Amino acid sequence: MSRIDRRRFVQLSGAGTLAAGSGGLAAILASGRAPAYAQGTSVHWLRWADFVPASDQLLKGPITEQCQKDLGMKLTVETINANEIQARITSSIQSGSGPDIFNVLTNWPQLYAGSCAEVGDLAEELGKAQGGYYDICRIVATVGGKWIGVPYSVGGGLVAYRKSWLAEVGYDGKFPANWDEYRAAGQKLKKAGHPFGQTAGHTFGDAPGWWYPYLWSWGGKEVETDGKTVVLNSKETLESVKFAVALWKETMDEGGLAWDDTSNNRAFLSGSISATNNGGQGCADEGRHPSRQHPRRGRRGFQRARSVHQPGDEILEQSGRREKVHPLDVVEGNLRQMVHLAAGLYRRGNQDVGG
Repeated sequence: MSRIDRRRFVQLSGAGTLAAGSGGLAAILASGRAPAYAQGTSVHWLRWADFVPASDQLLKGPITEQCQKDLGMKLTVETINANEIQARITSSIQSGSGPDIFNVLTNWPQLYAGSCAEVGDLAEELGKAQGGYYDICRIVATVGGKWIGVPYSVGGGLVAYRKSWLAEVGYDGKFPANWDEYRAAGQKLKKAGHPFGQTAGHTFGDAPGWWYPYLWSWGGKEVETDGKTVVLNSKETLESVKFAVALWKETMDEGGLAWDDTSNNRAFLSGSISATNNGGQGCADEGRHPSRQHPRRGRRGFQRARSVHQPGDEILEQSGRREKVHPLDVVEGNLRQMVHLAAGLYRRGNQDVGG
């Protein structure tokens, strides 16, 4: 059997969302039939070290072992800090060596479009099987109508907050409904020693995940819908910046200027801040580590709010329910599907070279 060379594989799988970060070959999974995968292959997959360690343990252990057993493919999973992934992509493209598949984020595929091969067959297969893609997924993962990466998820950021502390400043059973209320509540909380906390550092997730929607909520944006016309210098942007400066000084832990994506997690779990915009792993982590719980709060002393990022003042809406998150519940299905996609990509590569 011919083995596809590493350079060809990097070109084949793309260097944007780089295919391994996909939700999986849904059609194959739905059919319940194992495809005719090439035997004896190996794939090196680079992805970030998960915020929930149990997911990495699951992937590197049981799922990798099952992959070898069911597909005859040796899957090597390497995990690093997500902020280091782009440097690895660049070095791999330049040297023609390194990992075969990369798990990346947001609009990163556009940065490496010249080194990506078209993966439209896989992307369209997934989209058709799972009900289509959001428009933003096509925008960031295509160039000139050609898919250069395979979208795999859309993650919602929610504001986690301490119910008891919000209640102490007048928000018992509710959450601030707009930016002015959010600022007023934060002023009181910071004076009481419980500031809000949000990263403004140079990091991949929580910083853009908070500040982009903040800008959009004021009507500001970087480019027009044509993707070319720069419109950042606008009245809406300037107003958002003015408000952000005051919001930061009056309500936030100002150490957030140096935070990465783990810093607000640690600050929230230690009781240093009263609210932060984050993914679900913060709640999951607290439930798994009772020793990190604040004595005044207990296990159920926090609430999650749903962010509503639209132009105008209405930016935050209470979800009205507590969340119990088991870390493996939210990762196992997607991880298993990612492995199937990796195998499908490799199978397609071997077919391309006559293997």
